[in-house]
Amino acid sequence: MTSLALSLMLLTTQVIFGFQVTWKLSGSNTRYINANRVILSTKQRNIICAIFCSQMPTCVSFNHYNVDDTCELMNVTNFLASDPSLYAAPGWSHYNISSPRGVMEAKLCPPGSFLLPYDLPPAGSGFNLTVEGYTCSNHAWILKQRNLGKTDCRLVLNVSNGLNGYDFPDVFSVSSYSWALQQCMTHACASMVCGGSPVVCYLKYESHLTLGVSDSAGINKYWYVNCQ
Repeated sequence: MTSLALSLMLLTTQVIFGFQVTWKLSGSNTRYINANRVILSTKQRNIICAIFCSQMPTCVSFNHYNVDDTCELMNVTNFLASDPSLYAAPGWSHYNISSPRGVMEAKLCPPGSFLLPYDLPPAGSGFNLTVEGYTCSNHAWILKQRNLGKTDCRLVLNVSNGLNGYDFPDVFSVSSYSWALQQCMTHACASMVCGGSPVVCYLKYESHLTLGVSDSAGINKYWYVNCQ
């Protein structure tokens, strides 16, 4: 058995926050390149790199370079972030936590909150696309949906509709939709609307789904939590 195969076998048996974790190899000769997401760069074998990542609260993936054992611990993965940052890189390998979702929530979200990957705006829309790609919320509607067995919850983007009212006071931002969405971590958000000129993003404590009404027509960009 090669050292890589042995390492991969051991990587699948780690336990984090009471869950048995599967470390998934995104691909040999690949590297997730996003300098803003590197928590720590050190020199370790791939299995030690995985152990270090499991011990850090916000680490959910890592790059490893087999030539000199460079280990890059990261707070984002190629299936959470929407930016295409996984590149061909000889000698590199990228690993991420592939299951279960509860591990991601325990590592990335405040206690009692739920992980919400979110859609990015279309290219050319003027919004920054190099962002986290996820936020968290503890809105009661999400808990209700989870209890109904709808565990895949995310912020879906509708580029032409919105919801009037239900804004959090003082939680808005000019153009920075990613900053506004990150405030879900401390506010139980259910949706967000961005519109106007200049563009302003308003975080909301309800959505058309939580209210049981139709969304409103308009020229806004409207993110809302949907669970399946």
